[in-house]
Amino acid sequence: MNICYQLLGKFFQWKKEKKDGFTLIELLVVTVIIGILSAIAIPNFINQIGKSRESETKSYLGLIARGQQGYHWEKQTFAPTLILLGIGTDTGVSGKYHTIPNPTDVNSTRVKHQAFAINGVTDQVRNFAIGVYYNSGAYSLALCQSVEIAGTVNVGDNSADDCTNNGIKLR
Repeated sequence: MNICYQLLGKFFQWKKEKKDGFTLIELLVVTVIIGILSAIAIPNFINQIGKSRESETKSYLGLIARGQQGYHWEKQTFAPTLILLGIGTDTGVSGKYHTIPNPTDVNSTRVKHQAFAINGVTDQVRNFAIGVYYNSGAYSLALCQSVEIAGTVNVGDNSADDCTNNGIKLR
């Protein structure tokens, strides 16, 4: 029984001597791990912000494409200005991140619109182009985005053509 008391006494004495807290090495390891995770996560986060900003422009371009199809259905030609579609002003549409001027290529079978980034590098957004095509009673679309931020892009002369400047065809 005396041995049990001695062991318990040693245990409690050992517990009292133990210091609570972290060592400097442990703190440095945790700091390095947090730094590595931040270095990986922050660029991905910034990229996602740019993508969400680009979605606003894609919505505008989709609205313009649907408006052009409706205008063509009624008039048998595409609208030469966006104000005829009830969108924007006589110079085009200006959003927070892109400007969409009046179309550059308009005839009875196609219309091409481009969206230019206002501050592409700062906002991390790319340029876009959309084409609406009419062939034998059917409408088709082509949507392209530039490969690089502030790169130029345009759609082809029909919906099957590739994008200019090696742009990425989204639709």
